[in-house]
Amino acid sequence: MIISSGYKCLDYLRSHRLEGQGTANCQGQNDYLLFAKACSFAAQQDLSSFFEAWGHFYDVQGSVIGDYSNTTMYTTRAQWMEAKKFMQKFPKGPANNMIFIDDHIRRTPAIYPGAAPGTMREDFNGAVRVGRMGDFGSWDQFCPDSLGQGWAIIKSQSDANGKRTLYYGG
Repeated sequence: MIISSGYKCLDYLRSHRLEGQGTANCQGQNDYLLFAKACSFAAQQDLSSFFEAWGHFYDVQGSVIGDYSNTTMYTTRAQWMEAKKFMQKFPKGPANNMIFIDDHIRRTPAIYPGAAPGTMREDFNGAVRVGRMGDFGSWDQFCPDSLGQGWAIIKSQSDANGKRTLYYGG
């Protein structure tokens, strides 16, 4: 599903081009919000909870993003509300569980090419040790033979002092 959805996402973006990178006037609906919409379209699922949790739905007034280029981003409430509305026309589904995927939940076998039988995946640094990240979200829990059925639904939100709090339900 992930691979076929990836192709569908790229196909969507071929016909709905990203615009404005590296400019002084990049509008969110032509950039990151368009990408979020493409993901929902490709998955045919409402992924707004996932993108909400990652901070896609805020007003942005001239924030400079110097990641791969110097881009000045602007996004209005109307723009991000339109993106959410587009995503919410699709049904909720298990793809929202992407937010929980982590490889530090429990020790799992190393399955990469060339791994010796019995080799276990290792920590990539000492700051976040395997087994110290909770008990849900291990990448292997999202394999087809163990796919859970739950996902997060945002019930309400509050904004105070520049911080947003989301209240989830099922």
